[in-house]
This record gives sequence, C-alpha cells and structure tokens, in this order.
Amino acid sequence: MEPRIEVRDGAVHDIDQVSSLLEQTWAQAYGNVLSSDQLAHITKTLHNAEHLKRQIDNKEACFLVCTCDGAILGHAYASMKSENVLWLAKLYVLPAAQGKGMGQLLFAEICKRHPKAHIAQLEVGRENANAIAFYQRNGFEKIAEVEKCGGKIDTPVFLMQAVLPK
Repeated sequence: MEPRIEVRDGAVHDIDQVSSLLEQTWAQAYGNVLSSDQLAHITKTLHNAEHLKRQIDNKEACFLVCTCDGAILGHAYASMKSENVLWLAKLYVLPAAQGKGMGQLLFAEICKRHPKAHIAQLEVGRENANAIAFYQRNGFEKIAEVEKCGGKIDTPVFLMQAVLPK
C-alpha cells in the first residue's frame, strides 16, 4: 500500500512535532555552521510552542504541515511581504524524508494559497547546499548576500527570488 502523503493546515496539536522537526532540520543543515549555543538559542526562541502558536494564529500567513501516514515530516510558513511578493519564511523537511517530493508539495500549496503573488523570496544559509539546490530547481536565483539571517541571526545567507508561474 502506498504511503498517504497530505499537505494541510497546521494546528495547535501539531506544535510538538513541528518544533521537533525544526530542531532536527536546523541541526542537520546548520550544525557545522552554527555553534551548539546558537542552535539552542534559535530552538528556544523560534521553535518554541508559544512562537509556533502565534504563527498558527496569524491569519495573514499560511502555516502548513506535510504528513505521511499521519506523521509530520515537513513544514512551511509563508506570508505576503507586499502586494505581489510572497515571503517564504520556512520550508523544512526532516532529513530522512528529503528527496521524496514533500518540499515540492509544500511549496506548491503555499503558492496556491497566495494567488496574488508574482514573486517569491526567501533567505537560505550560504552553507546549506541541499536547500540552495532545491530552491534553484524550483526557479529561485540568488539576488543578494546578507550577513544576518532575518536581520538577527549571526549567519550569512543568500536572499533568493523566483518569478512564480501564473
């Protein structure tokens, strides 16, 4: 029997699984770049239950999870940055589940839910080769280099942008 993969809105009861997913994916992607103290700080401030609940409750944004047979293996969070620019703040898939199309499904659903978006933008760590390759396969190009992720986290990132198909 084929595994059942589904993209749906995230809910409060998903917070623990999403927090764990974020902690695991950040450790895998940035464990060689950020110190353990920096990773712990990010987990404490950005991946905690209160912060994730605020994101779920934000009606101006889209908080999605991708499940396989009920287990959360991917997560995305996005909102409109301006009238026609979508800001993809998060798109993460557990390391063991990467390469199975879940990132594609999450990105497609984010775009579908933001039909006014003509452009998508995001930041990605300069050392995160797998994510950069994924975004490039999806039409993103590097448009700038930034020294602090989100203007706060002391790690260099690329600002990437894609023109979305209509």
